[in-house]
Amino acid sequence: MSMTSSSDKGRVLTREERFSYQNVDFKLADAVKTDVIYKYFRDASTEEPKVLTEETVGDEHMDKTVPTTYIIHGFTTDDSSPWYKPFKDELFKLGPHNVIYINWQKAGNKSYSVSSANIDPVGKYIAQFIVASGVLKEKVHIVGKYIPSI
Repeated sequence: MSMTSSSDKGRVLTREERFSYQNVDFKLADAVKTDVIYKYFRDASTEEPKVLTEETVGDEHMDKTVPTTYIIHGFTTDDSSPWYKPFKDELFKLGPHNVIYINWQKAGNKSYSVSSANIDPVGKYIAQFIVASGVLKEKVHIVGKYIPSI
């Protein structure tokens, strides 16, 4: 899908125009819970993140009183995007933090129609994970790019 109008070459579409440009057929959604992977970084020294699930996140000894930032990649990318690590490093410079990369590549690396439809179940899975984590809601921050930031 182009982000410019064919009738007005080069004009960038407004947010409203982009979202009305193509209706999403949510019946095309085929994401399952295991398509979403959560990688937890406790602090700046964490080299290898711990992979968590909705079932194990409550058992993790993360500080639920510090800011917890969930970073979600966009359409056809994954959590190896070049902006992830510098962004994570900057968050830890602010003080104690939990950082969780959310990788939904299995559900988001499909056709635009299917990936767009998958934002519905993927969003629900992420919400269930956040609730299961026990992090205080005022400490939850979600950073998304493109489709997942809707």
